[in-house]
Amino acid sequence: MFWIAFTNGQKQGGFCVKEKVGVCQICGKEIYCLDGFLNGVVKGNGTLSCFECDEKEKGRKATKVYEG
Repeated sequence: MFWIAFTNGQKQGGFCVKEKVGVCQICGKEIYCLDGFLNGVVKGNGTLSCFECDEKEKGRKATKVYEG
């Protein structure tokens, strides 16, 4: 678990919890839980994938997300 102090940006003077929860089963990118929100997708079979790979599988263009 990581505590990240922000001095500017979205969380002025606050803290962000960043905890690694696994890796994308498609590309190997690390996936984190950021302040309680999963920065990826849990598939029906229980595997993880990043947003970009999930969107590619579905044939849609991925939206850029905050990666801390």
